[in-house]
Formats: sequence, structure tokens, C-alpha cells
Amino acid sequence: MSLSSFHRELITEQGLSLGQYIGLRFVAGNEPVRISALARSTLVSRPTATAYVDGMERRGWVRRIRSREDRRAVVLVLTAKARRSLRAIDAEQTRFFTRAFARLSPARRRQTVEWLHELANALDAQLKARESRAARKAHG
Repeated sequence: MSLSSFHRELITEQGLSLGQYIGLRFVAGNEPVRISALARSTLVSRPTATAYVDGMERRGWVRRIRSREDRRAVVLVLTAKARRSLRAIDAEQTRFFTRAFARLSPARRRQTVEWLHELANALDAQLKARESRAARKAHG
């Protein structure tokens, strides 16, 4: 079994398709979310995103509500059911990676943690550089 098939298995055990899972993750990290933002973030058309949302709403994963900032706009929020499912996926992934990490020797675990810190710092630096370029470009 590959890591990606393990992940897909966790998702399907919760009754989600991969597309729905990606959509729920986006909503979870950005709620409340307009369907147009969901479509842009997942690189699908607005009608496709609307169809995904229709299915997720029927299954009780999201709710459409009126935006507090703009009463004309409809936004998406997760339901308690969706939050429980995402937590269940996260918990199983954590258990899986914890067990895998425990298979490494203590010295290799230390090296891995050090490498991950270096990687996190490099990613932060790259993101800051990207933001800086975008800001310079915007101010032209």
C-alpha cells in the first residue's frame, strides 16, 4: 500500500471523495468561504464547485449561510459532522506517522527533526521572498 492510497482510504472511510475532502480542508482553514473562493482554490469551475457543495450539503458536511459582512452573499461553514470527520482523519494520520517515526533509531529521529526544522525555515524564507516580490510588483 502506498502512502497516497492509505490517505485515500482514510478519506473514503469517512464517506468523502478526494474532491470533497480537499474542499472541506479549504473551508476548514478559511471559513466562512464563498463558493467562488472554493472554486479558485481547488482549480475547478464555479459550477463544478457548486455541484460539490450541493453534494456536501446533502450529506451534512457544510451549511450555506448569509455572510455577516455582506448579507447578499452566501458563504460556507463546516458542520459538526465535518469537523468530527476531519479530526478522525487527522488522528489516524498522526497515529500512523507516530508509529512510523518510532521505527527509526533515536539518532535518526533527532536527525529527522533537525532536518524538518531546517526545511520549515527554508519554506518560511521562500514564502517571505515570494510575498516581498508580490508586494514590490504591486507597488510597481
